[in-house]
Amino acid sequence: MLDMGPELFRKKQTLNDVIAARALIADPDGWTRGAYARDRQGQSLATNDPIACQYCASGALFRATEYDPMNQTSAARMRVDDAHYQVEKDLTHMGIISFNDDNEHPAVLAAFDKTIARLRAV
Repeated sequence: MLDMGPELFRKKQTLNDVIAARALIADPDGWTRGAYARDRQGQSLATNDPIACQYCASGALFRATEYDPMNQTSAARMRVDDAHYQVEKDLTHMGIISFNDDNEHPAVLAAFDKTIARLRAV
């Protein structure tokens, strides 16, 4: 079995988290603006709420990393921060929340795709 050091493990975990977040918003019906997460009625709620079914780009990263703001650990915070940082590296002078809210769904997916391709290449 290949021994994976902590740095490589962290990079692979971040790649997997970004892929999982993209999957949550791949369908336009699973994507939203103006809130981290929403239920079927469009009500804003926490990303870890079991009835959440729509996410913004940032909310999808929170959900994919299983981050719980009410029960956070430094490891959980690092994991969600790594995922956000990697996506924001590809957004050129714009945060992920602004990018999500100011762009159309295909552009948001393209940003995730760019990040995934970059992370896979490393």
